[in-house]
Amino acid sequence: MKTKLHYVFFISFFLLTFSISSQQNYWNEANFKEGTQGVSLKNLDDSNYKMYQLDLISLKEQLVGAPIRGQFSGKSNIIVSFPNEAGKIENFRVIEAPVLSQELSMRYPNIKTYLGFSIDNPGTRIRFSVTPLGVNAMTSYTDKATSFLSPTTKISNRQYLVYNRAAKLNTSKSFECLTENTFVPKRENILSNRDANDQILRTLRIAISTTGEYTNFWDDGNAGNGDAQADALAQVVSTLNRSNEVFEVDMAVTFTLVTGIELVYPDAGTDPYTGSFNSELQSTLTSVTGEANYDIGHLFHFGGNNGNAGCIGCVCVDNQKGSGFSSHTFLDNDGGPYMTDFFDIDYVPHEIGHQMGANHTFSHSNEGTGVQSESGSGTTIMGYAGITGSNDVQDHSDPYFHYHSIDQILNNLDVRTCWTSTAIVNNPPVANAGNDYTIPQGTAFILKGASTDADGGDIHTYTWEQIDNGVTTSANFGPTKTTGATWRSRPPSNSPNRYMPILSRVIAGQLTETNPLESVD
Repeated sequence: MKTKLHYVFFISFFLLTFSISSQQNYWNEANFKEGTQGVSLKNLDDSNYKMYQLDLISLKEQLVGAPIRGQFSGKSNIIVSFPNEAGKIENFRVIEAPVLSQELSMRYPNIKTYLGFSIDNPGTRIRFSVTPLGVNAMTSYTDKATSFLSPTTKISNRQYLVYNRAAKLNTSKSFECLTENTFVPKRENILSNRDANDQILRTLRIAISTTGEYTNFWDDGNAGNGDAQADALAQVVSTLNRSNEVFEVDMAVTFTLVTGIELVYPDAGTDPYTGSFNSELQSTLTSVTGEANYDIGHLFHFGGNNGNAGCIGCVCVDNQKGSGFSSHTFLDNDGGPYMTDFFDIDYVPHEIGHQMGANHTFSHSNEGTGVQSESGSGTTIMGYAGITGSNDVQDHSDPYFHYHSIDQILNNLDVRTCWTSTAIVNNPPVANAGNDYTIPQGTAFILKGASTDADGGDIHTYTWEQIDNGVTTSANFGPTKTTGATWRSRPPSNSPNRYMPILSRVIAGQLTETNPLESVD
């Protein structure tokens, strides 16, 4: 069994020192009032979500003067608070981290995106957007599941739901990735043992278009804060902002939106999209945006739950780089609107991941790419979590990429060099997976890792991942399996150690369920 200690460091562009400016209490816990256009909460686990009322004006006032990433030195003194699903308010020191290009930021000054670091819990970070549609946030922790915050309806930005995925939103899981299983050959071999710690932030210009169906779905009906095109653009930015959180943390890659409402089509009857989205988007971007003016292109659609990157690894390649799309009905199983984190995490980064060079990592069927190292459906972004029936490991993707995906994308970017670079001053940590051992068959064990860091007080997180390629299904999954993945990936943790299987199963005597014991050589 081959494993790799997959360490991902968090990019920091400024020093964190304790200095809190005056704050207002703009979050107040509230009771949910179910509406005809609101998310259905009847099946939620009460212990994993909370409802809040937001005074958006006060929050915006608190954010005035936030320094812009890359345009200042020193430290930010802008402090804002956000609630979590347990009902606790946390304080974050924030900077503005624009998703919009400089030109678009001037055209759309009411669309802002931010990055924050917790004062209360070092290592916790938040990524959030403030737009005419309200606030969308994603908070990542070192010791528990990622939480999300979104408006409960698209027609009001006052009432918010903050939750983690253990709350079990009643969402549709019928996603189909239609991208052909083309393998981008590795330059030398499938495993390069590289990492993402070269102290370079790679920025790519992304062009995003929307169908008329998507644009009209996100119209909040309030002309006072913008028309349907402005609303749809606001939602595009919110989705891209969450996607950027994943790409930046895992591989120091970020996307800057360089197209505005000229690609946000207001009428499904007159937009250039009739169903052949891959070729139609490419033609649209070539004629409207121009191949020299973007590095990667994507289409957002309100429709069937599917997506297709149009290629694997074609970022930067003219007349191919603008052919990906992601589509969803944005409805839950009861026919009511649902929270967008599934589209923002399970769909868009998955298809963009293909465009950037990553293949699927699930192993329930054979695609012949050499990177199918996640048991069954897999659980990371390039897997198929929740949509493979009996081979499902969990319902939805965790918000991070598998080692193989990071490796494939970074190797592709060594060849596709249309990106611009920004030096990262934070020193990379050094991970150590320890010595190799031979243990008796049928024995539970612990993988112990360690790390060092020249910067001192940085918070480290760790993920142990198996990298053996091969088909693993519910039918052949077990302790006597000698090929393929027998251990699932688990989200980053502040502990460098991994119990195999997880400690709760060892204590319960469940030594062959979910994470089987190795009982063969």
